[in-house]
Amino acid sequence: MNSLLEALKENPELLKDKRLLKRTALKDTSLTTEQAVDLLKAYDLDIIEDLSAPSNPLTKAAILNKFENAGMSKEAVNWAYSFWEETLNTLGLMQTGQEQFPKVPETMDSVPLPIPEILLDFEDTDDENYYINPCLPKKENGIYIPCGIGNTDHGFFIYGIAKTLMCENPAGNIFALVYQYLTRNTVIRDQDIPAILKTEDTPYQLDYKSIFRLTIILLQMVRHNCVKGNTLTISFSDQAILEKAVELINFYAGRFCRLMKQPAKHLKVVNDPKAIKVSLTSTASQGIYIDNNIAGRSSARETWYGRKINYNLSVSDRPDLESILSEISPYKKFREGQFETLCSMLSSSQHSVCIMPTGSGKSLIYYMASLLQPLPIFVVAPTDILIQDQIRNLRELHRIDNVAHLKLTRDNSFAEFELVANLNYITPTSLQCRHLIAQFHHINNGTKTLGYRHEMIAAGPLIAYEKHDLPIRLKLLPSDFELELGLLGVPASDLQELQDHKIQITPIGRNADPLSYALKERLSENEISYVLIGTIPYPEYQIQLDCRSIRAFSCWPERIRGIESPGALFDAVTRKKLPYDADVQLGKNYYLLQSGMLNGGCSSVRLKQIRSRSVPGNCWRLYEVSAIALDVDAAKFFLQFHCRLTDQAVSIQPIWPIYTKSPYVIHHNAREMIFHVKGDVHTKSSPYARQRPPQPLDGGGVLEYIQCSVRQQLISSGHDYLLNA
Repeated sequence: MNSLLEALKENPELLKDKRLLKRTALKDTSLTTEQAVDLLKAYDLDIIEDLSAPSNPLTKAAILNKFENAGMSKEAVNWAYSFWEETLNTLGLMQTGQEQFPKVPETMDSVPLPIPEILLDFEDTDDENYYINPCLPKKENGIYIPCGIGNTDHGFFIYGIAKTLMCENPAGNIFALVYQYLTRNTVIRDQDIPAILKTEDTPYQLDYKSIFRLTIILLQMVRHNCVKGNTLTISFSDQAILEKAVELINFYAGRFCRLMKQPAKHLKVVNDPKAIKVSLTSTASQGIYIDNNIAGRSSARETWYGRKINYNLSVSDRPDLESILSEISPYKKFREGQFETLCSMLSSSQHSVCIMPTGSGKSLIYYMASLLQPLPIFVVAPTDILIQDQIRNLRELHRIDNVAHLKLTRDNSFAEFELVANLNYITPTSLQCRHLIAQFHHINNGTKTLGYRHEMIAAGPLIAYEKHDLPIRLKLLPSDFELELGLLGVPASDLQELQDHKIQITPIGRNADPLSYALKERLSENEISYVLIGTIPYPEYQIQLDCRSIRAFSCWPERIRGIESPGALFDAVTRKKLPYDADVQLGKNYYLLQSGMLNGGCSSVRLKQIRSRSVPGNCWRLYEVSAIALDVDAAKFFLQFHCRLTDQAVSIQPIWPIYTKSPYVIHHNAREMIFHVKGDVHTKSSPYARQRPPQPLDGGGVLEYIQCSVRQQLISSGHDYLLNA
């Protein structure tokens, strides 16, 4: 069955089973993933019932409006409506006055419904949690291989091979690619059997299960340094199977060598009765043998770490790459732009940017790239839902499930997590976990860590240690006001350690009562959380933490400035207190919180009192204030509150990377950040980072280039003497 429409023609009852319909739509190679998702969204919004209702049907306009209100684009709405309208007309179900679906003849009650081919997949992988943070099944001295032939073969364990940390074979990278390629799918079907074995003329049917298992054993012996020179010597009972296994390894090794522009690397295996015995049964007690995995299947693999390969691909490599393409997908040829982008990505040691239309096959490019590097590939996707769709597409269309969804959860901070998949999906939020960052550091260096929780410190500073003021925010009530203090967010991995810790904020002044908050309840991940610090302004606040041993709190100050005499200005939009030497922009509204009577008003400044509060010995007044003219009097007025009046305020806008979590938090893994900076200011990073000379722009301002060399950096723009203080 090649299309959704053909499946529905054969079995209209498919419309009643969302699960079967969903799988069939995603299997349809004539549809892009986005189109299949749009059809399923329309299905969830009851388009079948709306179009086939026998009485009081909705108008087309009403149905389209319902879809648009659900968040679908107009183009997607029109396309999905046309598809389902044409499909139901073809099936004879469009508002016929009959019941929506034909009855199944009584003589066919016991006949099972036709099941799309894709449903042969093992059932446990339907669970969305199956690929989230998979763990490697552990057996003492056993090497777990999850791949099996068909549904009932759940893989096996290899015993008798002494594990080593790194492969020392000169051709280790080549054989790592072969191993990775052959174990790309845990459920091996007939279409996954390599073509080289299918085309051979043999009088007997090939026992691919035995060939595959022996192939993996031989590769694991290479992986763990059992090879002497270029020759592996073993004792194996079936010479024909051994020859096929070696032929299979060398076939793919030759292909990868051609792509790498290297001389062919061949594994030579000598069958010597006196050598170590290799058996494909669990009855052997000596040598190397296997034991079937009788427990549930896991998608985790024993990872073979190699070194990054620098390809130099050209048009001459296209046949080899399209051979791989045809083995992992229903496609025989690359679409427009795919081959060129893949070559650019694999041949470049720098960043690569690919911009292609929706449905043009961008995902296939990094699917292919993941099979051509003996290192884990990490794909950053915006949402968990998109990751689930990507994994489903990988498994159902490309028959690849060497994949993991790395997700930061309450139960998993990645402190003890081991990478067990070649293709790893992650959201920007989970990407900030410092334990994962430490693993990336070692992977990029070609090493695998042991006890990386302790080695992580060697990766460099994770958090800037400079002290910074915490923001104070004004909260307006119907007839009063309050003040709030912003608490800096911390990495999710540190949130786990805050179960019983508290923060105490004490105003410095007479009759001031301390305020206490539970950190775990108040703090959020990498964002600023605000807590109440009272209704009476104080010039200074003391912060006491009982957990300064946690690295995230090393940059928190012990004291912060409050509302000092003669008063303080607040931004009218964010309601945050302006720092010393801030710019006040002509014509922009601000709040002024001032004690006593206001002195120094002038015609160039608009003032309006909106709140007041009397306290013993004083009165606090809150004003709306803005400068209406750029003159000396207005400038002097704002200078008394330590702010400068300007008609061009300082601004700092991130240009690259383009993903920002909030106006103040940027998550990325780029080596350099680019900012558009306006105003008579300079930009600085804490800790110190190299900067290229600013690049002036015709439209005003400059581009600032700042190198990213640590886990967290504070990027700020301001006047020279303030930044250098």
